[in-house]
Amino acid sequence: MLICDIRNHRIRRVDLKTGLIDTWAGTGERALTPDGAPLKGSPLNGPRAIDIDPQGRVWVTEAVNYRQWEGRNPGLHHDEGDRVVVLEDSDGDGVADKSTVFAQDKDLVSPLGICWLPDKVLVSCSP
Repeated sequence: MLICDIRNHRIRRVDLKTGLIDTWAGTGERALTPDGAPLKGSPLNGPRAIDIDPQGRVWVTEAVNYRQWEGRNPGLHHDEGDRVVVLEDSDGDGVADKSTVFAQDKDLVSPLGICWLPDKVLVSCSP
């Protein structure tokens, strides 16, 4: 089972047999996730929602630009808009190691939910 650990900037993995929790992606650092870079040792900024496709890839919404108006929530910012990122464990070691930006747009503001479907991806944004 995977859990978005928003405030700790990680995706956690829970072993349902032992109850042990470890980090599947992210370093805990509040920093922008690198575009297309190897994910091991890279930050994952505030994952908001996840879904998993049949290939085991994890689709993640990043709401970096969340509530940034009239001086609120200063700090990190994606000039090109918030993103949907696809994370993969390409080497099969149980930890995400590849990040691909699926969508990024200035009109994608605070994506807080995601649903992967065979012919589309649905993303919900705050009003």
